[in-house]
Amino acid sequence: MPRRRVHILQMGKHFLYLPLYFARQNQFFGFLPDDVHVEIDTCEAGSDEATYSQIMDETAAHRDFVMAVTDPIQVFKTPLDARRKPAVLATLVTNGAFWAVNHGTRKINGLRDLGAFERVIAYRPGTSSYSIAARIARESGNTTPLDQFIEVVAPGKELLLLTDAKKGHGAVALSPDLLTIEDMTHNQRASVELALGGTPEYNDVLVTALVSYQQYVKDNRTIVDAIVMGLQKALLMTRLKHPDVIKFAEDYFTFGEHASGAVSKALQAEVFPLSVSVAQAHWMHAAKAYFEANHPGGGWTRDEEERGIEYFKAFVEPYSGIGEHATKRLLDAAPQPKPDGDDPRRLLTLLVCAFMAVGLAVGLGLVAALCLVGGSFMTWWFARQKWVTDYRLIFWLFIVGAVSGTLLVALPYVGWLHVADKADPRNVGLGFITFALGTALAGYAMRPKP
Repeated sequence: MPRRRVHILQMGKHFLYLPLYFARQNQFFGFLPDDVHVEIDTCEAGSDEATYSQIMDETAAHRDFVMAVTDPIQVFKTPLDARRKPAVLATLVTNGAFWAVNHGTRKINGLRDLGAFERVIAYRPGTSSYSIAARIARESGNTTPLDQFIEVVAPGKELLLLTDAKKGHGAVALSPDLLTIEDMTHNQRASVELALGGTPEYNDVLVTALVSYQQYVKDNRTIVDAIVMGLQKALLMTRLKHPDVIKFAEDYFTFGEHASGAVSKALQAEVFPLSVSVAQAHWMHAAKAYFEANHPGGGWTRDEEERGIEYFKAFVEPYSGIGEHATKRLLDAAPQPKPDGDDPRRLLTLLVCAFMAVGLAVGLGLVAALCLVGGSFMTWWFARQKWVTDYRLIFWLFIVGAVSGTLLVALPYVGWLHVADKADPRNVGLGFITFALGTALAGYAMRPKP
């Protein structure tokens, strides 16, 4: 049977696309039909604009490209009544995933402060990087012409230029390349001046998404669902810093030895979302940033807000169920922490209970031994129930058993109660105390790991 090939186009190879690469390496975890093979291609022009344009191009030259990893705000370039309509399928990167890198020569508190640098090193026009640089120039009041203020470089070259003694002097680089940033800061050759995802202008912004077009989604829904499902699983594993993800990144990227630190920095900036589903809030923040960066005066007018909503309803909302289904299915299927796992303290506590039960049976009788075992078993059973969300119930079982047992043991020694000549309650009291001891031991063993 011939294999069906699905070509996903990317602007360039970026560390922040790690979940996509990891999903592809693992054949999308078996969600795809057996005869489907996914390939990731790189756009020669190296911009979000060109990447988006190629998948929307109906000519034979680009007909193989059916999906793209790109800035989804590019869909504003497509009229609402266009013949080929885009479909924004899944979130991949959020929160303004760029870091402003320099040598710690200036005090930077916000986006506008970056305008104090002589130049901003960014990618070519048509990229998020260039739009951010243009916005810095405008909002900081920098009057230097953009072609002089913005030093345009190819993706992956921005930090290399920064290290040049002459060209990097007085410049700040906008970069998503966390691995190289980690390497440079680790070797004290640069410092992070500002994480753009933490600024009011670029926080909660949808940066990169998986985009296709309406007809392809309609004709290949099984493939689309599978790819989104695979992305969702890869995102969850990345957020958990799964060892397989870190090992893959170490082998796949240059400076991969810094993969763990780079993933941690990305997680700190909330760059990798929990869900692939495209939230309307993320979309509208991205639309606002787009209009403010590209329109004269940087205004966010009522008309622009309405346009953002129209495009969300036309090109995003119809496909939101794909991401929501993938998120729900994988979160529901995620293994829950088991209270009786392979923690060594549980095996040790089980052995202690067994030896104590034998000792109590010999020294105090069978009732005390059974109460110890009963308290342990009841605590173990409670701890395994989903409705037990904390351990206060076990605590009160211990208190009731310990207090009741102590009182019962003490009763025969209170003369005016005249119970010494009756049925001796001390045996029952010892039973309560050993029951409490059992709850304490099992409660310790079953408590969640810190």
